[in-house]
Amino acid sequence: VTDAGIGAAVSAELGRDPQLATAPVDVDCVGGHVALRGVAPDEAARERAAAIAAGVDGVRVVENVLELALAPGDRR
Repeated sequence: VTDAGIGAAVSAELGRDPQLATAPVDVDCVGGHVALRGVAPDEAARERAAAIAAGVDGVRVVENVLELALAPGDRR
């Protein structure tokens, strides 16, 4: 399984999740190490993204650096 194939599979699986399908999540894969970058709508979706990625064949490590979306009126 190639890194490109792993990344595509992770992206496809994330796209099947109702909350993550529209979230701006970038998936990078090198040597089976998957990095998730972008924005998740909430903490539950953030954790689910990591679990989904970990369940894809060929994934050895998941680095979840997704940020949480801001609620209306919140600032960073």
